[in-house]
Amino acid sequence: FGSLLVAILQFIRYMLQSMKNNRFSIAALIADCFLSCIEDLLRYFNFYAYTQIAIYGKSYLQAAMDTFDLISSHGVEAILND
Repeated sequence: FGSLLVAILQFIRYMLQSMKNNRFSIAALIADCFLSCIEDLLRYFNFYAYTQIAIYGKSYLQAAMDTFDLISSHGVEAILND
């Protein structure tokens, strides 16, 4: 499920990159940058969710909820430790 979300974001970014030749190139570049940041955050989040799946055998949704709780409770500390 996590990989599906990343694939959807990559598809949207591909569609925006194909619009670069049109007159909406600045808007497409800004949207591409924004989506790139979201994709990086999703990949970072998925790393911890997949780790919980591998170690504890949880479903993706349960691992995602636990990962969200971990990040929201420890916030920047978890990112800085990484």
